[in-house]
Amino acid sequence: MSTATLTGLLNFLYGTLTPEGMIWLGTQLTEYGKKKEEALKPYTKEELIARAEKGREEIACGHYVTIDELLRDMDNDYAKDNVAFAAEDLQLETV
Repeated sequence: MSTATLTGLLNFLYGTLTPEGMIWLGTQLTEYGKKKEEALKPYTKEELIARAEKGREEIACGHYVTIDELLRDMDNDYAKDNVAFAAEDLQLETV
């Protein structure tokens, strides 16, 4: 988002929020920003090696899915989330 857009939003908020609302919003944004920043923290080399080893162990124990199973499950999830309509079920409205 551009600085100009953010400045416009900031000026709008200055004009519409009460001091208590500004403090509340500032606190919410700060807390959310800290969580997002922590989530983006890069892994150390040791953490990456540990994750890879854990993955190898999971595979060795048989805890994995094949690509065919994954694609089938994704197709099933997609089909549940999307309802297809036949062309005759759709009606166009004219003005």
